[in-house]
Amino acid sequence: MATVATLRDLISALIETSAQSYKLSTVTSDLENFFTVIEQNDELKDIFGSTVYDLDEKSNILGDVCQKLALDSYTVNFIKTVIEMDKFKGFIDSRELILRRLRKDAGIELAQFIFAKMPEQSEIARVQASIEAQIGNKVEAEVTIDPKILGGVIVKVANKLFDNSIRTRLNKVKNMLTAA
Repeated sequence: MATVATLRDLISALIETSAQSYKLSTVTSDLENFFTVIEQNDELKDIFGSTVYDLDEKSNILGDVCQKLALDSYTVNFIKTVIEMDKFKGFIDSRELILRRLRKDAGIELAQFIFAKMPEQSEIARVQASIEAQIGNKVEAEVTIDPKILGGVIVKVANKLFDNSIRTRLNKVKNMLTAA
């Protein structure tokens, strides 16, 4: 008798098996790459979520995509299972929740680093190390540029905000001067 697995069950199984094999970080990175490709290609999204294509056709197309992305076998098998169980639409719709859970279990936090101008890689690494020390987890940096902050950096990670921008410092000085 077949059991009905939910997407949550499949993800839990993926996390458990990949963690036991020390591949959780690899699987997390693989799924980030896979989601990016799918989000950029509506045709692939339609194929994998469609009932028009049979399972063999979907499997062949998936094999090509996974080979081009050089995905780990754990990731490939997971995606195949999602497609076979007709959970692909929910899988795509739950992208952010899935990636957040994978990152959390892998001990990785996604952080948004906001700079006034494009920083050197060494500056990103310095800020990244500082944030990792403060939150106790590994940080994956997503850099964005906002000239309005004038200089410094703002970091958004989980439910925390670290604002070391020049604009904020100037506003603090302004508030102190007007309050006096």
